[in-house]
Amino acid sequence: MASTPPNVSPLGGLGIAAVYATTMVMGCLVGWLGTLPNESYFSSKHNVFNVWFVKSGWFWTTIVFAFWAWFARNIRRFFNAMLRWALATGYWWLITQWMAGPSLTDRVYRWSGGGCYPADSQGNALLRMHDTSLGCRQLGGRWHGGHDLSGHILLLVHASLFLLSELDGLREAAAASAAIYPQLARRLTTCVRTLLLLWWWMLLMSSVYPFHPLSEKITGLFMGLLYWVVAYKYILPRFKTPGLPGAI
Repeated sequence: MASTPPNVSPLGGLGIAAVYATTMVMGCLVGWLGTLPNESYFSSKHNVFNVWFVKSGWFWTTIVFAFWAWFARNIRRFFNAMLRWALATGYWWLITQWMAGPSLTDRVYRWSGGGCYPADSQGNALLRMHDTSLGCRQLGGRWHGGHDLSGHILLLVHASLFLLSELDGLREAAAASAAIYPQLARRLTTCVRTLLLLWWWMLLMSSVYPFHPLSEKITGLFMGLLYWVVAYKYILPRFKTPGLPGAI
């Protein structure tokens, strides 16, 4: 039997969002209860899944999504899908990378009282004027004192919901190609499911271990859900384009 992208319709859009929110809450609860050892492979930021996959999470999401959009073998659908990918990418970029200067994350950090400080008493006082976390660390400073929303939770939720929603919209077109190229379809489906499972697992691990306090995990979750709700509930349904995922 030919494979097609995973279908989110049994749970519905809000059901899928609830799964990710519940995962984070349960992970935080497990961490608070101390039912797992404080030190484990996943408690280290240097574990291979974090270094090679989560930190490059949008890259892997883009690769998998672009292959499925291409597999639909419809130029118009592919073009529209990549436009929606560009919007989702822009949202992630503004929050985490650059927003006419420092990213939104860095701006919130400064607005909430944080900043760049010398790593020791002999440090350069000019570091305090630096307004990005990356620049601060590159100069040997310490980014400290503000509200740092969890970029991991933001990315994992944002990427997962984007991928699930878009693949649901491409199911019909991809089914025709799957009938012609069943082996390729099975491989692509395996890649999609593996990536989504990995994103879910790393979301759980990011919630269990105290990389961020609870308030920063909550804002990461909120920002991860925000684009999906606004875009797929209110904005994208106004444009009747082929391959558009169903509204919530």
